[in-house]
Amino acid sequence: RRIGAWFIAATNRDVEKMVADGSLRADLYFRLNVLGLKLLPLRERAADILPLAVYFGRQIARRYGLPELTLEASARAALEAYAWPGNLRELKHVMERAILLAGGAPLTAEALLLPGDLAPVRPAHGEGLALEGMTLEAAEKALIEAALRRTGHNVSEAARQLGVTRMTMRYRMKQHRIEGGV
Repeated sequence: RRIGAWFIAATNRDVEKMVADGSLRADLYFRLNVLGLKLLPLRERAADILPLAVYFGRQIARRYGLPELTLEASARAALEAYAWPGNLRELKHVMERAILLAGGAPLTAEALLLPGDLAPVRPAHGEGLALEGMTLEAAEKALIEAALRRTGHNVSEAARQLGVTRMTMRYRMKQHRIEGGV
């Protein structure tokens, strides 16, 4: 029997590198890679954030029978400033939560409930990163320790602020030999 099928695959990994180092079979890669598209993360496509937020907002409001979405200036600024480590999925979930909780009221920055004071923010043009010159491992350890200090060593709250699960936080604390936590 003849069938027509399309395969669509997505990954956040460097597949060319995986082919080169042998962790992905070259024949499979070349069979699947008819049309390759590379999409930048949302944080690198700032111009797309507001149109996507409005699109998701309309979609969600329609699904729940709520009034048309209204974004106040503070909400627009917060959406554009946030770095979106969870990309589109995080943006969609933020919009859904805010719309459901707002119950038709215009959305403000506060209504978005973006993760705490530690909301990852895109650095201003020309601004250096505080972790510049550090290895990834050292930077991760410093971020974890800072979050734990800020939260009075509350592992759950520190994990929430860093955008990871409590289990991931405990695992990384163990990896970096960071003691304590409640």
